[in-house]
Amino acid sequence: MVALADYCTVPKSEAGLMWDGICFGFLLMQRRLFSSFYFQHLVTEMKAQTILASRGAELIAELMQKEIAEQQAAEREVLNKIKEKMERIKASQQVIKDQHSREPTTHYEGELPVVLFCLLIQVEGLLNATVGG
Repeated sequence: MVALADYCTVPKSEAGLMWDGICFGFLLMQRRLFSSFYFQHLVTEMKAQTILASRGAELIAELMQKEIAEQQAAEREVLNKIKEKMERIKASQQVIKDQHSREPTTHYEGELPVVLFCLLIQVEGLLNATVGG
């Protein structure tokens, strides 16, 4: 048989029961701590907080989606109102244009608005020159 001294190379000063006792005591302390009602209450409370926090985040996300949808609906409504006003303006301008526009019967009738526009530009230029200088 093999002698114990040849098989075990750990010094006797380090192989004592003291470390076993310390580890056993630590395990007992952990068991007592983890099986206590206070620790179980804390674990249950943390689980509840996690569930409530995730539900709160879902509610906040839903509220944000509702606000975004309402804002988009308001923007669409404003855009539709603007389009309606533009259509009314186009219709009224078309009526005004149809009332004032007619085909000229002679060359001079068609030339008259162009001549008046050129005169208006020249008069504005003279006025600006006299006022500015």
